[in-house]
Order: sequence, then C-alpha cells, then structure tokens
Amino acid sequence: MEAGADIEAKVGEDGFTALMFASLRGHTATVQLLVEAGANKEVKDYTNCYTVLIFTSAKGHTEIVQVLVEAGADMEAKVNDFDFTALMIASAHGHAATVQVLVEAGANMEAKDNSGCTALMITSLKGHTEIVQLLVEADADKEAKDGEDGRNALMFASLRGHTATARLLVEMGVDMEAKDNVHEYTALMFASLNGHNGIVQLLVEAGADKEAKSMNGHKALDIARAGKYTEMMAFLEN
Repeated sequence: MEAGADIEAKVGEDGFTALMFASLRGHTATVQLLVEAGANKEVKDYTNCYTVLIFTSAKGHTEIVQVLVEAGADMEAKVNDFDFTALMIASAHGHAATVQVLVEAGANMEAKDNSGCTALMITSLKGHTEIVQLLVEADADKEAKDGEDGRNALMFASLRGHTATARLLVEMGVDMEAKDNVHEYTALMFASLNGHNGIVQLLVEAGADKEAKSMNGHKALDIARAGKYTEMMAFLEN
C-alpha cells in the first residue's frame, strides 16, 4: 500500500477486493490494516452482492466482525437473493459469538428477509438454541410472524423437529396457540404434521390445546392420524 497499490482493485468473476479476501480468510490484523488505510467496507461482490461484513458474519470470524462494526460498517446492508443482513446470516449459520457482537452493536433484530423472516425465525428453523436464547434475552420479538404464511419462531422449530429450541421458546413464553395464515395451524399441529413425537409431548405437557382446530376443522390428532403416526396418535388420544 505504501508503494501505491490500489486497495479497491477487484479480481476474478466475483469481484473480490483485498479486504474481502482478508475477511474471508480470517486475517484480523490484515483487515485492521486495510480498514485503517481507508478500504471500502461497503463494497459488494458481483455474485451475491455481499458486503465484507456479511461475508465475515457468514464465516463466523467474530474478531473481524468486531473490527468492521467498530469502524462503522453498515450492519443493515442486505444481500441480493434473500435480503439477509449480517445478523440473519450469522444466525442462520449458528455463529453465536458473532451474533452476540452484532446484537451488542445494535443490529436490527426485527429486520426481515424477502420471505418476512427475522433472525429469530431463521435460527429457530435451523435449531440453533443458543442463538435463540441470546436473541430473546436481547428482546427480539418472539411473537413476530413471517410474511404471507404467518409462522412464528415456535412454529418453525416445531415443524423442523428442533425439540430443544421449541422447549426454550415455550419456557420463554411464546404463544403456543398462535396460528399461521395458510391453514390456521398451531405449533402443535405443525409438530404433528411431521411426526415429531418429542415436540408434541412437550407442547401438550406445557398446556397446548389438543382440541384446537385448523381452518379445515382438523385437530392435531387428525393430522397425526393422516400421517399414520401411531405412537403420536395414542398419546394425543389420552
């Protein structure tokens, strides 16, 4: 750089800069040097329109995320295809320490991707229980619902069979009787749909309404019966 090298030069089909390469590889000292030299923190690659902060959040390079955030990197910038922010992508990949840094720096926990999902919904869908706890304790909206489908974090965890995540959300007081917009399914119905016995038992024991009905008048037992989940049927019949 002292010899006049162009720190904003891009290479390859992806259009990576020196700061992007250093961030992706986890080279904190190099990133620090480039940032102090004025490298553009908001430059985006050609393929996905990822900023440097989004790249490094996806990789879980927490020290570099800290450097970038302290240098004023835009935490609310979004990628092209999914409208993910740095917080969403760190949450999706299960990088709890990175999520912690972003939350403490003031990242918007209620920002939504192109399907209307927040970071809490995304990480619940993936079953990253530690991050779910971190976000809820930081006051993320645990009752928020996604776009057209109207599913909340507990519905996503129940649908995917993430028992520990569902248990945590229940303990944190998420509304078990909330319904989606498509079929008017509750979390219990979503768990019944995919045969997740552990979550069905967890929800019922926590007081979920077994008699609640969907838009078509189906109860959790009816859904379990349609899936031929015999163990679940026996439990729900009691």
